[in-house]
Amino acid sequence: MSQPGWPVPSWTVELVIPASGTTGSWNSPSQGCSGTLLLPATATATMNAVAATTVRPVGSGCTIRARLTLVLSGSEISLTWTPVEHPLVPGSATLTGG
Repeated sequence: MSQPGWPVPSWTVELVIPASGTTGSWNSPSQGCSGTLLLPATATATMNAVAATTVRPVGSGCTIRARLTLVLSGSEISLTWTPVEHPLVPGSATLTGG
């Protein structure tokens, strides 16, 4: 994840998007943070989701909640990560399968 202007301007994020259902998970191994990922009931080429942090070490720089926009284009998924408490400091990434 590239997030210029954030205390940690570059970090790793792993998303688990379930094949069915609306609850997945997210993990940032580089910061030690993780939580739940709330997805829409119907998958489309553009989806909005919410990342809620459940594990947040002191001093990690992890947000409590973030709004995500996932855009499927061919075989790539673009991600925009916007911390709810700092909406003017979004992050972006291109996700790869794992």
